[in-house]
Amino acid sequence: MFKFIKRIQARRNSKKYQERIKRKPESMKMADSWNYKGTKERFKEVYITELNNQPIKHLASLDIKNPNVMILGAGLGEDIPELKKELIKININPNIDVFSLTKTLPKDLIKTMQVRNDFSNKIGFEEINPKNPKLKKLIKDTRGQYDLVMAPMSVGVHTNYPATVLFNSAMLLKKNGKAYVQIAVKFTDLDNTRRMGKEIKIKYQLLFYRFIEAINKSENKNYRFKLTMDRSSYFAIIERLN
Repeated sequence: MFKFIKRIQARRNSKKYQERIKRKPESMKMADSWNYKGTKERFKEVYITELNNQPIKHLASLDIKNPNVMILGAGLGEDIPELKKELIKININPNIDVFSLTKTLPKDLIKTMQVRNDFSNKIGFEEINPKNPKLKKLIKDTRGQYDLVMAPMSVGVHTNYPATVLFNSAMLLKKNGKAYVQIAVKFTDLDNTRRMGKEIKIKYQLLFYRFIEAINKSENKNYRFKLTMDRSSYFAIIERLN
């Protein structure tokens, strides 16, 4: 995984790539270098292998029959039915929404109720801003609505603004909800041990909590979150505490 993500970043930092991406609208820049497309095998890779079943254990611990789940950067969404089947085994039937840059889901996923809402509309996740009146409905429909948010190899990898991505992910969570956001190597602090221990760079942690403080002040709220790092999978884990 480490070598693969490093290759992604090397490509994105190349002169040819930078020249090409400058000619694109801001909202389309995230589309390049999308390497995983939400294929069927991604369910086992992400939920079981990389995250050691943590997201499923989290939903089971909530004791909610119909939890709300948001998948960021869903791609083809072929892994979504696999997630549903795994949860139904433990008597959980989730409501699953998706948010991607563009609508890439097959229509049958919505027709068969595998997916409830597809909020994709050529808007980069990092561009979601409550000060933008055009996004008022989107924010109203998604803020504080989800028990689980998943973002494997998506918005946290393909961005130059990790603190904003982490903040926007946090804003989707209900009380006791958790978000798993995979982030790029360049946004972590790596040590030189064989274990390759890693944490989110301090500056991005500080920015994340400053964003929380700012929204608490501007909206007279008291949101509290815990931000940690899964040391084996490059996932930032955000938990809403209240």
